[in-house]
Amino acid sequence: MLRLLHISDIHFKYPQCMNPDTDPDISIRDLFSQDIQDFAQKSSHKVDAILITGDIAFAGMAEEYEAAAKWLDELCTVIGCEPTDVYLVPGNHDIDRGVASSPTLEAIRNSVSKPTDKIERDKEVLRFLSDATSSEAIFSIMKNYNEFASRYNCELGPKKTCWRGIIKLTDNIDLSFIGMTSTLFSSANDDLHTLIIDQSQTVFRQQPGKIYLSMIHHPTDWLKDSDEIKDVMDEHINIQLFGHKHRARWDKTDRTIRVSSVSLQPERGDIEYEPGYNIIDLKEESSTKEYTDIEIKITVRTLQKSPQLFRSKNFDNNQEFFSTVIKIKNKSILISDDKGTALKQTITEEKQDNETQFYNVKKENKTVKELIYLFWGLAGSQKRKIIDELNLLSDEDWDKPEVERQKIAFKNAINDGMLDDLEKEIIKKVEDNER
Repeated sequence: MLRLLHISDIHFKYPQCMNPDTDPDISIRDLFSQDIQDFAQKSSHKVDAILITGDIAFAGMAEEYEAAAKWLDELCTVIGCEPTDVYLVPGNHDIDRGVASSPTLEAIRNSVSKPTDKIERDKEVLRFLSDATSSEAIFSIMKNYNEFASRYNCELGPKKTCWRGIIKLTDNIDLSFIGMTSTLFSSANDDLHTLIIDQSQTVFRQQPGKIYLSMIHHPTDWLKDSDEIKDVMDEHINIQLFGHKHRARWDKTDRTIRVSSVSLQPERGDIEYEPGYNIIDLKEESSTKEYTDIEIKITVRTLQKSPQLFRSKNFDNNQEFFSTVIKIKNKSILISDDKGTALKQTITEEKQDNETQFYNVKKENKTVKELIYLFWGLAGSQKRKIIDELNLLSDEDWDKPEVERQKIAFKNAINDGMLDDLEKEIIKKVEDNER
């Protein structure tokens, strides 16, 4: 079985979040952490991955992400989940609205919104993403988010407006992720049917041996071309996770299950103030030579006011979960030759994209993904010293944004056969800091 913890809309708010004595939501996080541990103990299965569908911060401030990173480290430790198994996407509170209100970005938003034809609009979006100056402006609204997301390998850029990942579910089935970005052109004026995503985010595969999961902050009715995008997602994505609305919503078809999460830390003035989170369990129900039936079970946990504790919502037949079963074609099937000898015929698998291959490169005891997480925990001066002493960047590269510099440095270390040296320096600095 694979267990996913789905949380959304955490809203770490500066300056309150920097001090436990001034953070009004710290008791919610304490109860949440204990509830997850109790739930895992009762069901004898820990959390395998954490999925966050946006609004980690309240105002996209660096200090808010500092608090979020510290809390996620603590959460991972107590529930037994590796920090490298944290996946996240941005929400509208993860952008810097002051930057987003600049005349340059307002002009870009007006330009990409103007075409009424989707094909022409996609061309206009691609034009701005392909231009160095305009793309830098577009991603400037999520600079602090990107630096935070980089430690979890979920950072974004002009050539990476969404990210992809894979987790093994069974011998025949993998869980394939896509983290989508609904905030590329976000501002204080966001409204239903106004947000634009670029065309590359709706390029989905349909490979045997894979069950597909998407994460995006805004439900599809907030997107331009919402009906078309919803139809494409329903055709290709088996599990669709959303945030933003702060309300638990769910529906399903034979091939798809859609889950909108409540907010872990909603605004206290919300009409429906109901902190909560989701547990998603995936397991093989049955299997034949050609197909595997995967059961998807969703448990919605919400905070009861008095006494203050988390309880599961009740569904049909008074069950504390809702579920569905999806049939997936296996990545390999068994056939027999003329003599009845079993032969294994492997169906062509989807090749990992360059990004996934990059993060899965392994030297000694650590993958690149694990090293990046450790690297981002170091002080800025320590990171610069390591890169400088190993000569991993050119003079031109040093002028690039920090997130891009880091990726170039790691790729150069791999290409130049210096990943072992980089790993030793990172581990040394981590150990020095722990003394």
